[in-house]
Amino acid sequence: MKVLPILNAIGCLFLVGFIFVQWHDGQKLDKQLRAARLSERNTQNEKVLVEQRVVQLQVDIDTLKGSIESLKAGEEMMKKEIEAGKELAHHQHTGLSFAAVHLTALDQAVTERNARITELNSSLVATRKRLDEAITELKKAGAR
Repeated sequence: MKVLPILNAIGCLFLVGFIFVQWHDGQKLDKQLRAARLSERNTQNEKVLVEQRVVQLQVDIDTLKGSIESLKAGEEMMKKEIEAGKELAHHQHTGLSFAAVHLTALDQAVTERNARITELNSSLVATRKRLDEAITELKKAGAR
């Protein structure tokens, strides 16, 4: 009968050892679970940050695309304005060339007219001088 209490004590010690081993394994698993949850939380936070960065980059890309399209539209408008300016300059150059030709012709006509006026003036002065001489001669003849 003395063997039974010893066997019972050994069984209890075995059960206490088994419980201690299970408790120790449970503590290890709990630490691993906490570490895994912390890692998962950190991963989720990083995922959120990456998603926010992706959204921000997408907004930046869309903004840049809009800017590029605006610049292209502005460039096209400037090209059209330059072409219109070139066309206007060409028309003005043609008009100025035409006016220069006509001004040259007009200047030549004015020069010819001035020469004709000078010639007529010289002829008039000569005629007046002869008329004055004739009047003087008539007065002399009338006074005699």
